[in-house]
Amino acid sequence: MPSSTQTNQMLETLINFYLSKEAVLIKNLPFVLDAIVNHGLFSESSELSEESAGLRKKWTVRLNSLLQSKVSTVRWCGITLVRATCESSHSLLVANAKTWCAQLLAFIAKNEADMIHKETLETLQFIFTYTHDKPELHREVATPNMQRFNQLLLQLAQKEILLPSVLSALAANNAHFPSNSKHIAEQTLQLCLSCLDGSRDLDEKTVLEANKCMASLYRTGGKSVMADLWRDHLLRLVGSVHQCLNRLFDTVDEETIDTELPSGYPFLSVDRDYIEAFPVLMKRIELVQGCISTFLTSSTCVPVRIPVVQLVDLVCRIYNVFEGSLMRDYKDKGEFVSLMMCLPTLHYSTSKMLSSLLYCTGQEMLRYKDLQTVERKSASLVVPNQSKGSHKKRKTDLTNSDSISSKLVSASAPDVQMAALQALASFLSIFGFALENAQRASIDSVILARLLQFVPPSDLTDEEVNLVKIELYNCLLASVTHPIETQASILPHASRLFTAGMNQSVHGLQAICRKGLSVCDLITHARLPPVQRALPKESPVVHMSALTTHVEQKPAERSEPAVIGTKRPLDHTEKKVPEQQPLPEKVQHELEKTAGREKTEVTVEKQNRIEPSDVNESLMNKTRDQEEQPESVLVIEKEQRVEEIERSFQEALANQITTNKVELTQSKDASEIRIESRIEQETIEEDISGFDIPDIDMAGPDSDVEDE
Repeated sequence: MPSSTQTNQMLETLINFYLSKEAVLIKNLPFVLDAIVNHGLFSESSELSEESAGLRKKWTVRLNSLLQSKVSTVRWCGITLVRATCESSHSLLVANAKTWCAQLLAFIAKNEADMIHKETLETLQFIFTYTHDKPELHREVATPNMQRFNQLLLQLAQKEILLPSVLSALAANNAHFPSNSKHIAEQTLQLCLSCLDGSRDLDEKTVLEANKCMASLYRTGGKSVMADLWRDHLLRLVGSVHQCLNRLFDTVDEETIDTELPSGYPFLSVDRDYIEAFPVLMKRIELVQGCISTFLTSSTCVPVRIPVVQLVDLVCRIYNVFEGSLMRDYKDKGEFVSLMMCLPTLHYSTSKMLSSLLYCTGQEMLRYKDLQTVERKSASLVVPNQSKGSHKKRKTDLTNSDSISSKLVSASAPDVQMAALQALASFLSIFGFALENAQRASIDSVILARLLQFVPPSDLTDEEVNLVKIELYNCLLASVTHPIETQASILPHASRLFTAGMNQSVHGLQAICRKGLSVCDLITHARLPPVQRALPKESPVVHMSALTTHVEQKPAERSEPAVIGTKRPLDHTEKKVPEQQPLPEKVQHELEKTAGREKTEVTVEKQNRIEPSDVNESLMNKTRDQEEQPESVLVIEKEQRVEEIERSFQEALANQITTNKVELTQSKDASEIRIESRIEQETIEEDISGFDIPDIDMAGPDSDVEDE
C-alpha cells in the first residue's frame, strides 16, 4: 500500500494526463481502472488531508464533466469510472449518490446506445443495492427514485440485448425493495414467462436471470403470504409442464392419473401440427424444468413447503414413457416416432430437475451407497442335459456330472433391505411431517410390525440380520423424532421396543436402542431431567490357555496322595497280595464309606495342583519353597485318619490280615518312607487302593545310629 503522498501524486497524474483529453480517454480507460484498483487510490484507512480532499473533489468534478459530454464513448467512460469510484470509496458514494443517480436515470430515459444503457443499469443497481441496509441513504436515494427506475426497466426490457441486465436489476429490487416493486410484480412475471415460452432462442445468461427473477417474486407479497406465494409459483410451473406433456404424449397409452394435476401458467398455444409443435414444446419443458431447479436450489428468506408429491408424480410420468411404451389406437404413427426421438432429451432434463430436488433436501443425491447398483450373489442351478421330447435313456449318455450344465441365477442380498430402510429413514427425517395421515400410518405400522414380528430369512447370517435390525431401529427413531400433528404418536410402542432392544447381545443394537430410549425420555419428560444412560461397554476379550493333563492309572497300583505345592515324581511299586477270604457285609459297608471320603479328598487335592497361568511371582516363590521342605502336616493328619480306621476294625481283621511292608523312595534327597501294610484280603486292597499308610515315628525322625 503506497503512502498518502504517493497516492495523491498518482491521483493527480491520472486527472491531469489521462482524463484531460477526451479523444484518447477510451484507450486510457483500462490503465486508469487498474491504477485505481491495484493501488487503492480511494481507500479510507486514515483521515484525509486537505490535499487528498482537494484531489477527490477535483476527481468528482472531472467525472461529472465526462457524464455531460456530447460524445457517447466519453459518457460511457464516465459511467464506468463512476461505478469504479462507488465500489472503491464509501465517502464519495455517500456524497455524490443523489447527483449521480439523477444523471444516470436521465441516461436510461433517453435514447442512448445499448452499451450506455447496460453500464448505467449495472451502476444504478449497485448504488441502490448498497443503500438497502442504510436507512438514511435508503430514504434519500432509493425511495425517491425506485418507482421511476422500475418503470424504466420494463421499458428497456423490450431490447433483447439488455434483457439480462434488466432481469438482474428487477430481481435485486424484488429482494431489497419489495414494497417498491409490488406494483410491477405481475408485469415482471409476464416478462419472465416470455423468456420461458420456448418460442425464441435466448442465451443461457438471459434464461438464468429470468429464473432468478421469477424465483424472487414471492418477496413482493406480505410476510404472511410469502411461503404460500412461493409454493403457488412452483406448483403452477409443475402444471405448465403437465400441460406440455398432455400434447406431447397424445399418442402414448399412458397410465390413468388419479390425482388432480395443478394448473399451469397461460403460455402461448402451439401449432396443431406436431412437426411445428414438438420443438417448441421440448424447448418449453426444458426451460420450465430449469426454472423449477432454480426454485429448489435458491435460498429463501422464510421457511417454505416443497410440493414433493407433485414433483415426484411429474418425474414418474415422464420416466414411464420410454421406447417400449404402447401407442394409442387410431393415432398418427409418425407423431409417435417423433416422440420417441425426443425422449432422450426429455429424460435428461428431467434427471437434472430430480437432482435439484434431491439436493434441496440436504442429502446431495442421497449418497452413492443408496444409488449404486445392488450387488447380487450368484448361485448355481443344476439343469439336466436331457431333451424334453426324448424320455429314453440312451447307452451313450453319461450319468455323471459331465452331462449336467450349470446355469447362473441371482439371489438377492440384504443390501436391498438396508438401502431401502436407509432411504426411508432419510425420507422420514425430511418429509415425515408433511405426509398424509394414511401414508404416515401405513409406514409406521410396517416399521412396528417388522420389529414386533421379526422373522429372519433362512439364507441370512446373524450379522446380516443384526444389520437389518439396526436400520429398522433407525427408521423407528426417525419416525419418533419427526412426528405428524394430526396422527396418534407411536411413542409408547417405540419406548417398549427400545427397552426390549436393550437386552440384545449385539453392541450396535444396544447403542441404537439406548439412544432411542433417551430420546423417548426427553419427549415424555419435557419438564424433568432425563435418565442418564451410559453407552454399553464392549465385553472384554478373554484369552484362555488350554491346559491338558493326562493321568494314567493301573488297577493294581497305588500312588501316594498328592500334597499341595509338591511336584515329586510318583514311584509305583507292585505288590503281590495273596488271596484272602471275603469280609463280613457290615465291615465292607464301613470300608466303602471310608474309601469314598478318602477318594474325594484325594480328588480335591489333585485338582488344586493345577496352577493358573497368571499366578504372580510371589506365589510361585512360595510354592518353590514348599517343594524343598519335607512332608507337612497334611501327611500327619492322613496318618491319624488311617490309624483310626485300623483301630475300629482291629478285632475283625486280627485273624485275616497279614503284614506286608512296602518301602517307597519318592523324594530327591533319598528319604525313605516305610509303608507297612497289614492288608491281606483283596477287597480291602481295592477299597483303599488310593492311600498308602506311611510308618512315621511321631517322636521324630530316626537317627543315623539307629539306621546302622
